[in-house]
Amino acid sequence: AVSAVDPLVGLVFTGLWMAAVTGWFGATYGVCQALVRPRMRATLNSILLLLATLPGFGLGPMLTGSISDWLAPSVGVRSIGYGMVAANLLAAWACVHFALAARGLRRDLAKAAG
Repeated sequence: AVSAVDPLVGLVFTGLWMAAVTGWFGATYGVCQALVRPRMRATLNSILLLLATLPGFGLGPMLTGSISDWLAPSVGVRSIGYGMVAANLLAAWACVHFALAARGLRRDLAKAAG
């Protein structure tokens, strides 16, 4: 989306990106609710939201800007797009960890139910 020349193409890719980066919320919160006792759910939601928000809104813009500043001398005004792409590559790292966590999910859900 950040490298698209046509605004419509950029808008379509931005919509796809938004669906991908927010699609994990429902499943994650649902699974976490199923893994803990009812009296622990509010605390779990608070911790999960804190851990999801601080890195994303705290470090994400700073990382994007730092990468953009570092690349600006060589690529000019397009450096912000490269910074956004680089920062979003961290989402691929998160996907790997979600996949690793999912390997034991059935066992964990059965243990929580039992």
